[in-house]
Amino acid sequence: MMITDTQTGTRHRGNVLRGIEKAAGTSTGITGLVALYLASAVLQGMAFVLSIPIFRFILEGRSIDAWQVMLFVASIVLAFAAHMTGLLRSSRISVYAMCDRIVRRIGSKVTRLPLGWFDSTSASKVSNAMSEDVQTLSHLGPVVLPGLISGIVTPLTVAVAVLFIQPLVGVLLLIVVPLAAICMYWSVRVLQRVHPLERAADLRFSQAVLEDAALQPVLRSSGQSGMAWEHMRQAVDDDTRMGISRLKAEGRPSMFFQLGTQLCFAGALIVTTVAAYGQSVDAALFAVLCLLAIRCVEPLTLAVQYSDELYRDNAAIDAVQQILEVPELPEPDSPQLPESYDIELQDVGFGYRRSEAILSHVDAVISPGGITVLEGPSGAGKSTLARLISRFWDVDTGRVNIGGVDVRDIGSTAVMAMSSFVFQDVFLFDTTVLENIRIGRPDATRQEILDAAHSARLDEVIERLPLGWDSPVGPRGALLSGGERQRVAIARALLKDAPILVLDEVTSALDNTNEAAILSVLRQYAQDKTVIMIAHRTKAIAAASKVLHVESGSVRSVDISDAVDPE
Repeated sequence: MMITDTQTGTRHRGNVLRGIEKAAGTSTGITGLVALYLASAVLQGMAFVLSIPIFRFILEGRSIDAWQVMLFVASIVLAFAAHMTGLLRSSRISVYAMCDRIVRRIGSKVTRLPLGWFDSTSASKVSNAMSEDVQTLSHLGPVVLPGLISGIVTPLTVAVAVLFIQPLVGVLLLIVVPLAAICMYWSVRVLQRVHPLERAADLRFSQAVLEDAALQPVLRSSGQSGMAWEHMRQAVDDDTRMGISRLKAEGRPSMFFQLGTQLCFAGALIVTTVAAYGQSVDAALFAVLCLLAIRCVEPLTLAVQYSDELYRDNAAIDAVQQILEVPELPEPDSPQLPESYDIELQDVGFGYRRSEAILSHVDAVISPGGITVLEGPSGAGKSTLARLISRFWDVDTGRVNIGGVDVRDIGSTAVMAMSSFVFQDVFLFDTTVLENIRIGRPDATRQEILDAAHSARLDEVIERLPLGWDSPVGPRGALLSGGERQRVAIARALLKDAPILVLDEVTSALDNTNEAAILSVLRQYAQDKTVIMIAHRTKAIAAASKVLHVESGSVRSVDISDAVDPE
């Protein structure tokens, strides 16, 4: 079975078991688990058939051989043993062999992905994969497989046996097989249409929740807290509508199959009752069919729902595989380390989509010993250019050289080691101020941390905090203001003392006094470093030793006096 995702064009591979083995990166034992459930289901069906001589002995007093009793007991014992072994193994397989390994592989993969891949959408994908999708897969071994296999295989085994005992009754029971196939195909077709739309709605909802949490100060100050924010309310409404649509769409094939199954078993019982009345069917076969109806009708009617769950497992595996198959940046076998840190862009071209170039034929030189400012209109490609220098992505055409060596030959690890970044949207970990700064260089002494914090003008912030340097900053730094978060990030970068420093609008949330003080520190820092600053504010541009104007995908050097707007 091959299923096409109408939203993304992704092709889901129908063998979910193979997909799990691939996603886990090793054998999980899930195939052996299926074999145990199959054996248990067949043995249960055989037990029903082998009970016929037992019922004939009980109801009619017919003779019974010891081997018949032994086979009946053996089938029950072996069916129970196989089923319980499967259930016991399924917990370990689901937790350790499948989910734990998949989570570890996603975590390991994320650490190797290009930094440019990460945005709000990718964050939601990773979050959904490691929570909802893994949770979905955890039900496969202990719930979905035993329910689906037992619900179909046990009645099928009995139906085939009954076909040789009472052909008409066997045919009525076997009608369930094509009926199940039709309903499962119908259900899958419904899911092909609904599930991608539901996942898209879930993704939008996850993004809206993340944005809502991050924007709480802004939303509350504008009176849009809770569900008052239109974007959040729309995401919730869309998710609710998709959930209702899915339930309605999935309910039709399930109800049809339940009705058809009930009618088939009712027909089989009616035929058996008539035949028993005419004495062409004995009481033993009648009793077995009644037991079969009681024991198997309900699990069989749930088969379509279990097949829906199997599709969801397949879709969950596909979502995991989409992350695991994201191309990593090629890394050199023997990294070449530069001897200097001047940066040269040679005929650089880049676009997030090959058909839509952001930068084209860019040539520029950025030298150590001063601050190089990138300025220009919003959306012109300034941040993209800075991230290409730090190898968040690889260029489509041309080269980015550090010290004359292509960053692709240096390798991502070495480029990261020689670079520090301070972004406009500062991320802080939910720990203390001191530990957030220490992340810049974990082996730094406390005095080195305090010196970096002093350079970033954090002293006055610390004086206001109840626990000083040991004050928690909250999730994403929520307990600090925007300017305070920027100063923590600047202190972190200064502590690392990397030869290349990239700053993206780092003074945008600072008052004039602190902006001037930090620019003075950065000018001093840049004396023997390569410092690149994206800026719009006049003071930041005036602090530059070189200004590059970025516009319409091109870069040109301009006079500082031309770049500074008169106040």
